Amino acid sequence: MDRSWIHYWKKLLQNTILHNMTSQLTTEQLQALGMNALSHGQREDFLARIGKTVFDSALVALLETLNDEQIHALNHALEANESMESIVSYLQVTYPRFISYMQEVQDRFVSEYMKAMQATA
Repeated sequence: MDRSWIHYWKKLLQNTILHNMTSQLTTEQLQALGMNALSHGQREDFLARIGKTVFDSALVALLETLNDEQIHALNHALEANESMESIVSYLQVTYPRFISYMQEVQDRFVSEYMKAMQATA
């Protein structure tokens, strides 16, 4: 599992709890996902998978709104940025709607996950 995702999402989760940011999983969402029942390593792996899924889906949503020139510029910027933090910072500054896409994808994920969990219970 790519540890940069784990570090990135741990930092985002800390920001959620400390600063009530809306672009990350909330404490309530974590509890709803059953995170408190997982070991530390399992939580990290789970968060890394969620983070990658949310990020990738939000990026696709963003790409759907861009023209070819903007997509080319975004691709160049993604290749030039080395860390996940620098990529997200770039996206936040250049495309402020990106964080909204992340929140929307995350909320859908949690909702669908909870429906699936209830259906199997």
